[in-house]
Amino acid sequence: MKSDEGSPREEEKEKSESSGDSETELQNMPREESAMLKKIIKTEKTHWQWTKLFIFFLVFVVLESSSILRGSRRAPSLVGIKTCSWIDWTIYGFTVLFIIAMTVYGSIYLKRLYIRKVRTHYEFKKGDVHWTVKKILIMIFIGFIAGLISGGLGLGGGVIYNPLFLELGISPTVASATGMYLVMFGTLTNTILYAMADYLRYDWGLWQAAFTVTGSLIGLKLVNKAIKKTGRVSIIVFLLALVIFGSAIVIPVNSTFTLIKDLDDGKNVLGFKWLCV
Repeated sequence: MKSDEGSPREEEKEKSESSGDSETELQNMPREESAMLKKIIKTEKTHWQWTKLFIFFLVFVVLESSSILRGSRRAPSLVGIKTCSWIDWTIYGFTVLFIIAMTVYGSIYLKRLYIRKVRTHYEFKKGDVHWTVKKILIMIFIGFIAGLISGGLGLGGGVIYNPLFLELGISPTVASATGMYLVMFGTLTNTILYAMADYLRYDWGLWQAAFTVTGSLIGLKLVNKAIKKTGRVSIIVFLLALVIFGSAIVIPVNSTFTLIKDLDDGKNVLGFKWLCV
């Protein structure tokens, strides 16, 4: 059976073949470039990339603090800030400006890192993102649209992230893991907010979490086993397509039944409420 490009077997073969060439290139490079390339390779080999993790953590803390201070319709402010008061708008404005600033900082960081990689002749593998200005703008746009759809329609951001990550050439395993990682922050923010407002049912949540974790571990084990056996990473693509297709059917059907029930209860389903109500 012929395996897909970028399969685990081919990646191992490419890694072993290129290791000797990489050592030769390092020896022939100027000392400064060689040291920079070694530092980049060392950083890329670990998940503990502190600058990126610090950006994520700082954004999460600011968003969580803003949510707790401002509150929402379901979970009122824990410090008594009224909706649409000048303090509420000030916190909201600061949060938006902070997110814009961190987006600019992150973009500059990725662009500089990409320039260093190119300058030191870093060997890009299949699935590595080339952080050009165009790619960075596309990623920012994807993040904005995913957040807009997730907040407005209640859909998971992964429905948006995963297909677009695949379109950008990111490997299926990385696309799936990255999508779940990004969705985690929004989910965790809402969970903490509702927990502090005493809206969570912990007994139901613990059972749900137990089955979710168990199912995730079993699914991960089976998928990894299938990929190793067949050498086809495209299995993840088919699974993602199946999940997205199922969501496209289940969510509209469920929403239709909810809409019918609201109409029967006499609710105004076509009306809009003012932001400050």
